[in-house]
Amino acid sequence: MKPLKIGELAKKTGLTVRALHHYDEIGLLTPSYRTEAGHRLYNEKDIQKLQEIMLLQLIGFSLAEIKICLEKKDFPFQDVVKAHLQHLHITIQSQKVLYNRVAAIIDAFDHQQVLSTDNAIETIKAIVMYEKYYTPEQIETLRKRQSEMSKEEFAKGQVAWETLFKEFDTAFQAGKMVTHPEVIKLGQRANALIQEFTGGDPAMEKSLQNMYATEGGHNVLAHHGVKISAEFFQFVAQAMGEAKNLSK
Repeated sequence: MKPLKIGELAKKTGLTVRALHHYDEIGLLTPSYRTEAGHRLYNEKDIQKLQEIMLLQLIGFSLAEIKICLEKKDFPFQDVVKAHLQHLHITIQSQKVLYNRVAAIIDAFDHQQVLSTDNAIETIKAIVMYEKYYTPEQIETLRKRQSEMSKEEFAKGQVAWETLFKEFDTAFQAGKMVTHPEVIKLGQRANALIQEFTGGDPAMEKSLQNMYATEGGHNVLAHHGVKISAEFFQFVAQAMGEAKNLSK
């Protein structure tokens, strides 16, 4: 490859001649050749080094740090870039989680008829808890689905659950077994609402089940303003299980 003059190198890389002069002055990139008139000439090795300098700058290294790195004969250039890529991946994922959290909080607030400090705190607690069991993609799906719902649709869903829990409570207080036909019908309605919530996604349903099993279903529902006992939740869960078994 024919050595490049400083102007040619500047044009090829998008850097300024002034920047290349500065790199030479601080000993970061000294051209391998000079003409008799003192003009700088850069060979292929110089250009490769410049590419490494530019890449490290993009990563966030200062010129002083880059100089120290490149002066090391065994500088693991590729390892450093790979490590930074991994760092960026982690940062992007954490930012994505934060984005979904804030967006979900806003969507939840938009759908609440009455917004109080207690409601806000419980909403945030619920969203943070969901992040422990749902993947970022599942969270995004749930958030998007909620954001597309009108307040009327959201309220209709809440009423459906409230009505169902009242009917479950009536059966529970009456001492009916989970195998009772009326209770099984309630379980079928509950399963249908869960299917609506998960969109029929088995992975989403599994995440929901894991959360209920680990946190306690009554505790999860408490974050949504539903105050029930652990025994009552177990009754509902068993009824849903019986209904699901009959549908197989």
